[in-house]
Amino acid sequence: MRRVLVVEDNTTYRSAFCDSLREGYPGFEITEVSDGEAALREAELCSFDLAFIDINLPGENGLEVTRRLKARHAHTAVVILTCHDLPEYRQAAIRNGASVFLAKSSCTSDRLFATIAQLFPAEPPSDRLHVG
Repeated sequence: MRRVLVVEDNTTYRSAFCDSLREGYPGFEITEVSDGEAALREAELCSFDLAFIDINLPGENGLEVTRRLKARHAHTAVVILTCHDLPEYRQAAIRNGASVFLAKSSCTSDRLFATIAQLFPAEPPSDRLHVG
């Protein structure tokens, strides 16, 4: 079972995003938080395999949260998920330890699942999503 952390301050977006994750990967254990401080606290309580982190968060921004998370938990794959699809943000995300940068505007379920498959090839999404 993979442990996944979702760090997103927009409650509506976070809920829909986590619903997609649960549908595609029912075996994932998902923890949801709305800010960077809560994310770092959760990361001290348990180890996450994957974290989805928004850039624009209350308190510390997602890039700083990514840097601090990766400094203590290098094995955690981080996906920056943001509305700010700018080259300088992409570069900063990678510099701070993110594995992937996704713009929310292009983050369909298919794109989300392809990203997870890229990071964890042995874990395809649920078969129920592929019923013809």
